[in-house]
Amino acid sequence: MDKLAHVSQKVGLASAMAVVLMLLILLVTGVQKWIEWYFLGTTGRDAQIEMNRRKKRARSAGFSGREKVAAESGERRGGDDKK
Repeated sequence: MDKLAHVSQKVGLASAMAVVLMLLILLVTGVQKWIEWYFLGTTGRDAQIEMNRRKKRARSAGFSGREKVAAESGERRGGDDKK
């Protein structure tokens, strides 16, 4: 684009190419974010915040090792879920 604009004096074409490239990048980024939201349920920042909350809750409850992993993932041990 640089040579096209400065050597060939086609500034309008180079500008249009730059805008199309920017729109293409925005489109791909949007599709990636949608796929992340659709399949994972959260975006990157939301997932990080939720993980920090889970770690803090596990630490304050005094869990360690396997219990901490189970608490973070929401698993239950044994027959706790029988009614």
